[in-house]
Amino acid sequence: MAVEDALPAISSLRQCHDLSQLPVGRRIVVIGGGNTAIDIACQCKRLGAEDVTIAYRRGREQMSATGHEQAFARDNGVRILTIELITDRPLQVSLDEIRQTKKDWPDRALLVSLINTINSITGIDLDRMVGYHAVNDKFTSGGYCGEAVKPIALNMVGQIARSPDTAGLPISAIGGISTWRDAAEFMALGAGTVQVCTAAMLNGFKIVQDMIDGLSRWMDRKHYPTLDSFQGAAVPNLTDWKYLNLNYKTIAHIDQDSCIQCGRCYAACEDAAHQAIAMTPIKQSTQHRFGVIEEACVGCNLCQITCPVDNCISMVRQQTGKPYLNWTQHPNNRGQEGNLSTEQT
Repeated sequence: MAVEDALPAISSLRQCHDLSQLPVGRRIVVIGGGNTAIDIACQCKRLGAEDVTIAYRRGREQMSATGHEQAFARDNGVRILTIELITDRPLQVSLDEIRQTKKDWPDRALLVSLINTINSITGIDLDRMVGYHAVNDKFTSGGYCGEAVKPIALNMVGQIARSPDTAGLPISAIGGISTWRDAAEFMALGAGTVQVCTAAMLNGFKIVQDMIDGLSRWMDRKHYPTLDSFQGAAVPNLTDWKYLNLNYKTIAHIDQDSCIQCGRCYAACEDAAHQAIAMTPIKQSTQHRFGVIEEACVGCNLCQITCPVDNCISMVRQQTGKPYLNWTQHPNNRGQEGNLSTEQT
Protein backbone atom coordinates (compact mmCIF):
# COMPACT_ATOMS: atom_id res chain seq x y z
CA MET A 1 0.00 0.00 0.00
CA ALA A 2 2.79 2.40 0.88
CA VAL A 3 4.43 1.80 -2.49
CA GLU A 4 1.13 2.10 -4.34
CA ASP A 5 0.41 5.47 -2.76
CA ALA A 6 3.96 6.66 -3.34
CA LEU A 7 4.04 6.38 -7.10
CA PRO A 8 1.55 6.16 -9.97
CA ALA A 9 1.13 2.92 -11.88
CA ILE A 10 4.31 1.66 -13.51
CA SER A 11 2.94 2.17 -17.00
CA SER A 12 2.24 5.83 -16.20
CA LEU A 13 5.74 6.20 -14.80
CA ARG A 14 7.35 4.81 -17.96
CA GLN A 15 5.25 6.95 -20.28
CA CYS A 16 5.76 10.19 -18.37
CA HIS A 17 7.76 12.77 -20.37
CA ASP A 18 8.39 15.09 -17.39
CA LEU A 19 9.36 13.24 -14.22
CA SER A 20 9.13 16.46 -12.20
CA GLN A 21 5.34 16.36 -12.68
CA LEU A 22 4.90 12.94 -11.10
CA PRO A 23 2.91 13.04 -7.83
CA VAL A 24 5.18 11.63 -5.11
CA GLY A 25 4.40 11.43 -1.40
CA ARG A 26 6.47 13.43 1.10
CA ARG A 27 7.01 10.57 3.57
CA ILE A 28 7.16 7.07 2.08
CA VAL A 29 7.61 3.62 3.58
CA VAL A 30 8.46 0.71 1.29
CA ILE A 31 7.77 -2.72 2.79
CA GLY A 32 10.24 -5.41 1.78
CA GLY A 33 13.89 -6.31 1.61
CA GLY A 34 14.58 -7.20 -2.00
CA ASN A 35 16.24 -5.42 -4.89
CA THR A 36 12.87 -4.19 -6.16
CA ALA A 37 12.13 -2.51 -2.83
CA ILE A 38 15.55 -0.85 -2.98
CA ASP A 39 14.91 0.35 -6.53
CA ILE A 40 11.48 1.80 -5.73
CA ALA A 41 12.75 3.53 -2.59
CA CYS A 42 15.67 5.12 -4.42
CA GLN A 43 13.45 6.29 -7.29
CA CYS A 44 11.02 7.86 -4.82
CA LYS A 45 13.88 9.72 -3.17
CA ARG A 46 15.25 10.91 -6.51
CA LEU A 47 11.79 12.07 -7.57
CA GLY A 48 11.58 14.41 -4.60
CA ALA A 49 10.26 12.50 -1.61
CA GLU A 50 11.53 14.09 1.62
CA ASP A 51 11.69 10.98 3.78
CA VAL A 52 11.95 7.43 2.40
CA THR A 53 12.24 4.35 4.62
CA ILE A 54 12.58 0.67 3.77
CA ALA A 55 11.02 -1.51 6.50
CA TYR A 56 12.01 -5.17 6.60
CA ARG A 57 10.60 -7.67 9.09
CA ARG A 58 13.86 -9.53 9.76
CA GLY A 59 17.55 -8.72 10.12
CA ARG A 60 19.66 -7.06 7.46
CA GLU A 61 21.54 -10.30 6.84
CA GLN A 62 18.24 -11.93 5.78
CA MET A 63 17.48 -9.25 3.16
CA SER A 64 17.56 -10.63 -0.37
CA ALA A 65 18.88 -7.29 -1.64
CA THR A 66 22.62 -7.47 -2.21
CA GLY A 67 25.10 -5.55 -0.10
CA HIS A 68 25.76 -3.34 -3.11
CA GLU A 69 22.03 -2.51 -3.41
CA GLN A 70 21.79 -1.72 0.30
CA ALA A 71 24.76 0.60 0.07
CA PHE A 72 23.21 2.22 -3.00
CA ALA A 73 20.05 2.92 -1.00
CA ARG A 74 21.98 4.52 1.84
CA ASP A 75 23.95 6.66 -0.62
CA ASN A 76 20.63 7.93 -1.98
CA GLY A 77 19.41 8.96 1.46
CA VAL A 78 17.08 5.98 2.04
CA ARG A 79 16.80 4.76 5.61
CA ILE A 80 16.69 0.97 6.13
CA LEU A 81 14.89 -0.35 9.21
CA THR A 82 15.31 -4.02 10.14
CA ILE A 83 14.65 -6.12 13.23
CA GLU A 84 17.57 -7.62 15.10
CA LEU A 85 16.87 -10.81 17.04
CA ILE A 86 18.11 -10.24 20.59
CA THR A 87 16.37 -13.14 22.32
CA ASP A 88 15.19 -16.62 21.49
CA ARG A 89 12.23 -16.39 23.86
CA PRO A 90 9.02 -17.95 22.48
CA LEU A 91 6.49 -15.80 20.66
CA GLN A 92 3.94 -16.19 23.45
CA VAL A 93 5.55 -14.45 26.39
CA SER A 94 4.35 -13.01 29.68
CA LEU A 95 4.80 -9.51 31.05
CA ASP A 96 7.53 -10.83 33.35
CA GLU A 97 9.45 -12.16 30.33
CA ILE A 98 9.17 -8.79 28.59
CA ARG A 99 10.49 -7.12 31.73
CA GLN A 100 13.40 -9.56 31.84
CA THR A 101 14.23 -9.00 28.18
CA LYS A 102 14.31 -5.25 28.72
CA LYS A 103 16.52 -5.77 31.78
CA ASP A 104 18.90 -8.12 29.93
CA TRP A 105 19.26 -5.78 26.95
CA PRO A 106 18.55 -2.27 28.30
CA ASP A 107 20.03 -0.54 25.27
CA ARG A 108 18.67 -2.89 22.62
CA ALA A 109 15.10 -3.83 23.63
CA LEU A 110 13.65 -0.75 21.96
CA LEU A 111 10.20 -1.83 20.79
CA VAL A 112 7.53 -4.38 21.58
CA SER A 113 4.96 -5.42 18.99
CA LEU A 114 1.89 -7.24 20.28
CA ILE A 115 -0.10 -9.33 19.94
CA ASN A 116 0.31 -12.13 17.44
CA THR A 117 -2.44 -14.56 16.53
CA ILE A 118 -3.54 -16.95 19.27
CA ASN A 119 -3.48 -20.71 18.74
CA SER A 120 -7.00 -21.98 18.34
CA ILE A 121 -9.32 -24.57 16.84
CA THR A 122 -12.31 -22.78 15.37
CA GLY A 123 -14.67 -25.72 15.27
CA ILE A 124 -15.25 -29.41 14.53
CA ASP A 125 -17.09 -30.91 11.57
CA LEU A 126 -19.23 -33.44 13.46
CA ASP A 127 -20.03 -35.40 10.29
CA ARG A 128 -16.40 -35.95 9.31
CA MET A 129 -14.92 -35.56 12.82
CA VAL A 130 -12.21 -33.19 11.66
CA GLY A 131 -11.58 -29.54 12.43
CA TYR A 132 -11.94 -26.61 10.07
CA HIS A 133 -10.23 -26.54 7.65
CA ALA A 134 -9.08 -30.07 7.08
CA VAL A 135 -6.14 -31.10 4.93
CA ASN A 136 -6.44 -34.71 3.79
CA ASP A 137 -8.75 -35.39 6.76
CA LYS A 138 -6.25 -33.97 9.24
CA PHE A 139 -6.33 -30.64 11.04
CA THR A 140 -4.16 -28.60 13.34
CA SER A 141 -4.34 -25.50 15.53
CA GLY A 142 -4.49 -22.25 13.63
CA GLY A 143 -4.17 -18.55 14.34
CA TYR A 144 -7.10 -16.78 15.99
CA CYS A 145 -7.24 -13.12 15.08
CA GLY A 146 -9.56 -10.28 14.16
CA GLU A 147 -12.09 -8.46 16.33
CA ALA A 148 -12.35 -11.33 18.84
CA VAL A 149 -8.79 -10.83 20.11
CA LYS A 150 -9.06 -7.06 20.59
CA PRO A 151 -9.89 -7.22 24.35
CA ILE A 152 -6.88 -9.48 24.92
CA ALA A 153 -4.59 -7.18 22.94
CA LEU A 154 -5.88 -4.06 24.71
CA ASN A 155 -5.13 -5.63 28.07
CA MET A 156 -1.60 -6.58 27.06
CA VAL A 157 -0.85 -3.10 25.72
CA GLY A 158 -2.24 -1.48 28.87
CA GLN A 159 -0.29 -3.73 31.24
CA ILE A 160 3.00 -3.04 29.47
CA ALA A 161 2.32 0.70 29.36
CA ARG A 162 1.54 0.96 33.09
CA SER A 163 4.20 -1.39 34.47
CA PRO A 164 7.09 0.59 36.02
CA ASP A 165 9.60 -1.81 34.44
CA THR A 166 8.24 -1.42 30.90
CA ALA A 167 6.59 2.02 30.94
CA GLY A 168 7.94 4.15 28.12
CA LEU A 169 8.79 1.12 25.98
CA PRO A 170 7.53 1.91 22.45
CA ILE A 171 4.52 -0.25 21.61
CA SER A 172 3.17 -1.19 18.19
CA ALA A 173 -0.31 -2.61 18.73
CA ILE A 174 -1.96 -5.44 16.79
CA GLY A 175 -5.21 -7.31 17.32
CA GLY A 176 -8.70 -6.60 16.05
CA ILE A 177 -8.02 -3.09 14.77
CA SER A 178 -10.57 -2.36 12.06
CA THR A 179 -11.92 1.15 12.79
CA TRP A 180 -10.51 4.52 13.80
CA ARG A 181 -12.00 4.02 17.26
CA ASP A 182 -10.03 0.79 17.67
CA ALA A 183 -6.83 2.63 16.77
CA ALA A 184 -7.63 5.46 19.18
CA GLU A 185 -8.29 3.02 22.04
CA PHE A 186 -4.93 1.30 21.60
CA MET A 187 -3.15 4.66 21.43
CA ALA A 188 -4.97 5.86 24.55
CA LEU A 189 -3.48 2.82 26.31
CA GLY A 190 0.03 3.73 25.25
CA ALA A 191 0.60 2.39 21.74
CA GLY A 192 2.58 4.66 19.44
CA THR A 193 1.60 2.86 16.25
CA VAL A 194 -1.07 0.34 15.25
CA GLN A 195 -1.02 -2.41 12.66
CA VAL A 196 -3.90 -3.65 10.52
CA CYS A 197 -4.03 -7.10 8.94
CA THR A 198 -7.33 -9.01 9.18
CA ALA A 199 -9.43 -5.92 8.47
CA ALA A 200 -7.41 -5.22 5.32
CA MET A 201 -7.87 -8.82 4.22
CA LEU A 202 -11.63 -8.51 4.59
CA ASN A 203 -12.13 -4.98 3.25
CA GLY A 204 -9.03 -4.07 1.26
CA PHE A 205 -6.48 -1.34 1.91
CA LYS A 206 -9.12 1.36 1.53
CA ILE A 207 -10.06 0.72 5.15
CA VAL A 208 -6.81 2.40 6.23
CA GLN A 209 -7.83 5.69 4.67
CA ASP A 210 -11.25 5.41 6.32
CA MET A 211 -9.50 4.95 9.65
CA ILE A 212 -7.26 7.97 9.05
CA ASP A 213 -10.24 10.14 8.14
CA GLY A 214 -12.27 9.04 11.15
CA LEU A 215 -9.36 9.49 13.55
CA SER A 216 -8.63 12.96 12.18
CA ARG A 217 -12.26 14.06 12.61
CA TRP A 218 -12.36 12.72 16.17
CA MET A 219 -9.10 14.48 17.04
CA ASP A 220 -10.51 17.75 15.69
CA ARG A 221 -13.65 17.38 17.84
CA LYS A 222 -11.56 16.63 20.91
CA HIS A 223 -9.02 19.38 20.10
CA TYR A 224 -6.09 16.97 19.98
CA PRO A 225 -3.50 18.60 17.70
CA THR A 226 -1.28 15.50 17.45
CA LEU A 227 -1.38 11.79 18.25
CA ASP A 228 0.96 12.46 21.18
CA SER A 229 -1.77 14.61 22.72
CA PHE A 230 -3.80 11.56 23.77
CA GLN A 231 -1.29 8.72 23.56
CA GLY A 232 -1.28 6.96 26.93
CA ALA A 233 -4.02 9.20 28.34
CA ALA A 234 -5.97 6.22 29.71
CA VAL A 235 -2.96 4.52 31.33
CA PRO A 236 -3.05 6.45 34.67
CA ASN A 237 -6.62 5.25 35.18
CA LEU A 238 -5.76 1.56 34.69
CA THR A 239 -5.27 -0.19 38.04
CA ASP A 240 -5.47 -3.57 39.75
CA TRP A 241 -8.94 -4.75 40.78
CA LYS A 242 -7.97 -4.74 44.45
CA TYR A 243 -7.61 -0.96 44.35
CA LEU A 244 -11.11 -0.31 42.98
CA ASN A 245 -13.49 1.52 45.29
CA LEU A 246 -15.81 -1.03 46.91
CA ASN A 247 -18.15 1.77 47.98
CA TYR A 248 -18.69 2.91 44.39
CA LYS A 249 -22.28 2.02 43.45
CA THR A 250 -24.29 2.11 40.25
CA ILE A 251 -27.70 0.76 39.38
CA ALA A 252 -29.23 0.01 36.01
CA HIS A 253 -31.77 2.30 34.37
CA ILE A 254 -33.97 1.21 31.46
CA ASP A 255 -35.07 3.87 28.96
CA GLN A 256 -38.68 2.89 28.35
CA ASP A 257 -38.83 4.89 25.11
CA SER A 258 -35.98 2.80 23.66
CA CYS A 259 -37.00 -0.55 25.13
CA ILE A 260 -38.33 -3.06 22.58
CA GLN A 261 -39.70 -5.45 25.26
CA CYS A 262 -37.51 -8.31 24.11
CA GLY A 263 -37.04 -9.50 27.69
CA ARG A 264 -33.37 -10.41 27.34
CA CYS A 265 -32.37 -8.27 30.32
CA TYR A 266 -35.04 -9.92 32.47
CA ALA A 267 -34.01 -13.44 31.47
CA ALA A 268 -30.32 -12.76 32.14
CA CYS A 269 -30.89 -11.12 35.50
CA GLU A 270 -33.55 -13.59 36.63
CA ASP A 271 -31.61 -16.75 35.74
CA ALA A 272 -27.98 -15.73 36.13
CA ALA A 273 -27.75 -12.67 38.34
CA HIS A 274 -29.71 -10.96 41.13
CA GLN A 275 -33.38 -11.04 40.08
CA ALA A 276 -33.33 -7.24 40.01
CA ILE A 277 -35.58 -6.67 36.98
CA ALA A 278 -39.36 -6.85 37.21
CA MET A 279 -41.57 -7.93 34.31
CA THR A 280 -44.98 -6.26 34.49
CA PRO A 281 -47.80 -6.92 31.98
CA ILE A 282 -48.93 -3.85 30.07
CA LYS A 283 -52.69 -3.38 30.29
CA GLN A 284 -54.67 -4.18 27.14
CA SER A 285 -51.48 -5.50 25.50
CA THR A 286 -49.60 -8.75 25.09
CA GLN A 287 -46.33 -6.99 25.89
CA HIS A 288 -44.57 -6.39 29.17
CA ARG A 289 -42.78 -3.50 30.83
CA PHE A 290 -39.33 -4.20 32.26
CA GLY A 291 -38.15 -2.10 35.16
CA VAL A 292 -35.22 -2.22 37.59
CA ILE A 293 -35.80 -3.17 41.21
CA GLU A 294 -33.32 -0.63 42.59
CA GLU A 295 -32.86 -2.14 46.05
CA ALA A 296 -31.89 -5.50 44.49
CA CYS A 297 -29.58 -4.16 41.75
CA VAL A 298 -25.86 -4.52 42.46
CA GLY A 299 -24.65 -2.76 39.30
CA CYS A 300 -23.14 -5.83 37.61
CA ASN A 301 -24.25 -4.43 34.20
CA LEU A 302 -25.17 -7.88 32.83
CA CYS A 303 -28.47 -6.43 31.64
CA GLN A 304 -26.65 -3.68 29.77
CA ILE A 305 -24.41 -6.22 28.05
CA THR A 306 -27.31 -8.40 26.92
CA CYS A 307 -29.52 -5.54 25.72
CA PRO A 308 -29.58 -5.40 21.88
CA VAL A 309 -30.52 -1.68 21.78
CA ASP A 310 -27.73 0.87 22.09
CA ASN A 311 -28.05 3.18 25.10
CA CYS A 312 -31.35 1.64 26.20
CA ILE A 313 -29.85 0.50 29.51
CA SER A 314 -27.41 2.75 31.33
CA MET A 315 -25.61 2.44 34.65
CA VAL A 316 -26.36 5.38 36.92
CA ARG A 317 -24.02 6.28 39.76
CA GLN A 318 -25.50 6.46 43.24
CA GLN A 319 -24.22 8.66 46.05
CA THR A 320 -23.61 6.38 49.05
CA GLY A 321 -21.93 8.87 51.35
CA LYS A 322 -19.31 6.24 52.16
CA PRO A 323 -15.55 6.91 51.94
CA TYR A 324 -13.15 5.26 49.53
CA LEU A 325 -12.50 1.63 50.47
CA ASN A 326 -10.61 -0.98 48.45
CA TRP A 327 -10.05 -4.67 48.98
CA THR A 328 -6.63 -4.24 50.61
CA GLN A 329 -8.33 -2.11 53.29
CA HIS A 330 -11.42 -4.27 53.77
CA PRO A 331 -11.73 -6.01 57.17
CA ASN A 332 -12.56 -9.30 55.45
CA ASN A 333 -9.19 -9.32 53.69
CA ARG A 334 -6.85 -11.25 55.99
CA GLY A 335 -3.88 -10.41 53.80
CA GLN A 336 -4.49 -6.67 54.22
CA GLU A 337 -1.71 -4.58 52.66
CA GLY A 338 -2.33 -1.41 54.64
CA ASN A 339 -3.05 2.10 53.47
CA LEU A 340 -2.27 3.11 49.91
CA SER A 341 -0.36 6.05 48.60
CA THR A 342 -1.97 8.80 46.55
CA GLU A 343 -0.50 7.28 43.39
CA GLN A 344 -2.19 3.94 44.07
CA THR A 345 -5.59 5.45 44.70
